[in-house]
Amino acid sequence: MDVIYPYANKSKSGDDWELRYSLRSLEQQTWVDNVFIIGYLPKWVKNAIWIHCPDPYASCKDANIINKILVACADRAVSENFVVNSDDQYILKPIGEDDLKAVIENPDRLKEYQRIGTANGWPKRLIDTINWCKANGCDPWIFNSHIPYVVNKHDYPFCMCRIPWGQGNGYTTHAYLNMALDYIPEKEHVGRTVRVKSRINESDFKNKINDAMFLNHNDSGLLPVVKGFLENKFPEKSRWEK
Repeated sequence: MDVIYPYANKSKSGDDWELRYSLRSLEQQTWVDNVFIIGYLPKWVKNAIWIHCPDPYASCKDANIINKILVACADRAVSENFVVNSDDQYILKPIGEDDLKAVIENPDRLKEYQRIGTANGWPKRLIDTINWCKANGCDPWIFNSHIPYVVNKHDYPFCMCRIPWGQGNGYTTHAYLNMALDYIPEKEHVGRTVRVKSRINESDFKNKINDAMFLNHNDSGLLPVVKGFLENKFPEKSRWEK
């Protein structure tokens, strides 16, 4: 399968560190065929297929991501099923297609999002997505939003045309999964994915990362302990680096 990165066109600093190490984490995956970067292309990237795509939605990151996935769906060169990944997501072990199946978070997380979701932003987009699903006969599961997932290039446009994903505050990128899955997703088990959102010491990080399959972080989570781990885990250049 191909892998696509919907990559923001905002100004970049340094050497796009996260993308570099996310690509390195793909090297051990035997199922990876082509890599497509849709949006901004760093100068150090090679062997990846670049598709230019602007970010027309100034206040909704998810809408820009959805737009880029739709661009990938319309490209004949992209495989029928492809994996969507983000630059701040890393695959830590060799995995198979079953490991890329969507998983759901603890349903109680919705209460947490409802408490903080009154302002615009991702929590509100998630709540609006869940409410739309309930109103339109789709399963209102809350998916783990920070691991790679598989998209079918024919089903994705068909599903996303049903939801007004580019209007107002928008909807989450995983609305497609709520509409399209033909299996009942499992609950994410503890330790499978590590997400770093704030300061963490080295000992606690090592305990969390232990046997994890996926690692991801937000901007606040790109800490020295995380960078050090990835530099040691993936010291060699990937085939997608000059």
